[in-house]
Amino acid sequence: MKAVARVVRPGDRILDLGAGLGVVTTRAATLAGPTGHTVAVEANPRLPPMIGRMAQANRVSIEIVNGAVGVDDGFVEFNKADHFLSSSIYQRDATAGEVIRIPQISFRGLLDRVKPSVVIFDIEGAEKEIFRAPIPDHVRAMVGEFHEHIIGPVATSAVVKDILGQGFSLLMSASSDNTLAFERFPA
Repeated sequence: MKAVARVVRPGDRILDLGAGLGVVTTRAATLAGPTGHTVAVEANPRLPPMIGRMAQANRVSIEIVNGAVGVDDGFVEFNKADHFLSSSIYQRDATAGEVIRIPQISFRGLLDRVKPSVVIFDIEGAEKEIFRAPIPDHVRAMVGEFHEHIIGPVATSAVVKDILGQGFSLLMSASSDNTLAFERFPA
């Protein structure tokens, strides 16, 4: 939450990938205010109604999209764990939950449609794939939870390197543990 509070400004367009229950999404929407626009993308089909209730209770408007973010549009197998925090496109435990087929929405397509100034992500390992593509200049800041325990230290380092290589600076004072904040500053 500290990182989100550091980078979100009134009027920002927010794209939250892996919105979960919508707690961070709602905070970002509150900070962006009535002139902002917030889109929550959540893969677990059980969670969008909860995001909607969270937004309503906090009197903010959030557009909710049910699907997994990926490189391309299509469908993907999603491991819907008994506990929603463990759900992912990556299978972590062969005995937990069920595998379902859900829509996959391309990151590039979301960037083109939403035109976010801030991207927030907690996508349980999918960060390994999506940040290889160019991030448009209209994205000023990013806050993400990295999942080294899923994708490994080499892939995690590669994702951070890809983000830094696109003109973002790491905001150490806004980052903590596995959540990192990045911002592009004018030259």
